[in-house]
Amino acid sequence: MLYSLGMVKEQDCSGIPLTGVYIDLKNRSIELEDDQGVVARLTFASSGTIFFHPAAGIQSPGSPAAEAQQPGKTTEPLEKEQTVTLTGRLKTQPKEGKPDSRGNPTAYARLAAHQEGQDEAHVYLATFHRHATPIALSLPKDAQVTVTGYPHPSNDPSGKRMDTFSVINLVSYPGKQEKG
Repeated sequence: MLYSLGMVKEQDCSGIPLTGVYIDLKNRSIELEDDQGVVARLTFASSGTIFFHPAAGIQSPGSPAAEAQQPGKTTEPLEKEQTVTLTGRLKTQPKEGKPDSRGNPTAYARLAAHQEGQDEAHVYLATFHRHATPIALSLPKDAQVTVTGYPHPSNDPSGKRMDTFSVINLVSYPGKQEKG
């Protein structure tokens, strides 16, 4: 039984008969369902826990119902963002960056990578995450690397902000020992 503090009077202890509890590790949330659907959603944000109660008309920002309420949004499921593999050269010496949202160390450097259909290399500000961080910090400027990650185009209309690339894996780099 689930009791929501402040919403149930002391005499009313009938509770809500739940039929399901769903844990979404990727989005850091828990949904509680009864026979009619979602009863409540708990979202674990970096600044605390957020409680969403659908019966009160409050939807979590990423929920399908909230997305459908936004103009131009459809309720079709979103496709998982696909990783991209690029080969290029580090145009700057990798440096220590700020910790990521989970407190893990990062590194960053400019990466010039060739993409299919383009004559010139595209320059990204690459951020190296997790196990790629110490490897990146050991690499020299102009090292040729093959990286896997997620590109993030800049939305800056002035063109002053570079596109970024979140590196989650270094596939190939100078000094990498081959398995065998």
